[in-house]
Amino acid sequence: MSLNPILLTIAFLLISSCAHQVPLKPIFVKKNPDQIVGYFLDNLKQNCFSSSGKGKVETGDKSYSFGYDSVVSFDKGQWGIGFNVPFSGEETLLFEWNKNDKNRTKLRGTFYDTVLSEILKMPKDEATESILRLRNLKDLQGQFFYYFEKIVTSGEVICSISASDDFTASGECYEFNGTEKKSAFFWKYTQRDIQITIKNKSGYVYELKLDNVSQQGKFLNSEIKLIQEINSLAKEVKLSLFASSCH
Repeated sequence: MSLNPILLTIAFLLISSCAHQVPLKPIFVKKNPDQIVGYFLDNLKQNCFSSSGKGKVETGDKSYSFGYDSVVSFDKGQWGIGFNVPFSGEETLLFEWNKNDKNRTKLRGTFYDTVLSEILKMPKDEATESILRLRNLKDLQGQFFYYFEKIVTSGEVICSISASDDFTASGECYEFNGTEKKSAFFWKYTQRDIQITIKNKSGYVYELKLDNVSQQGKFLNSEIKLIQEINSLAKEVKLSLFASSCH
């Protein structure tokens, strides 16, 4: 069975999840903008990048399931992933982001080799589209890790608030070098979830949603969408991951 191009998302979007809903309640009463931004950043940091479990990727009426195990090293700028795709067996992937350049990410491993070989078997138009999707997924996921690491370690990404009420808050984060700031991503925080949105010039939108479920202080619940906007039409891929443990 050939790997569908949609399975490319698995390699770049593995962030743990499980299903849960919590009732909304006022969380921003009597909080000033700086306190709200701090609250958002503290909770964003509680994401579980090293985890094990199962997941599913969906597009249209098609879905694919898999098991996975992932380990992240922010010191090395690496994310190692091992996972099982039905009819394909065990695959591995090493995802590497550049700490100094958000547009220089690298991929290697058996899964990447398999995906690339399957793409090359496609008709030319399909292969071209799949390679572009692969490249944009790589870049967008790399940008998320790049920005996230700077939030945690260096403070070179700063965030501001643009709107809030008792239940929700939203704003934008910027990469700041001391004299100039450039837009990094948009954010929204509610009692139920955190949402991150990154857009690029190629018409791709990366959306990360972290639900308010945790294990040992780590968020386990997430949903990823990659939306490709072409000629006012949107092609959407949705990934849900179900972690049984956070390492």
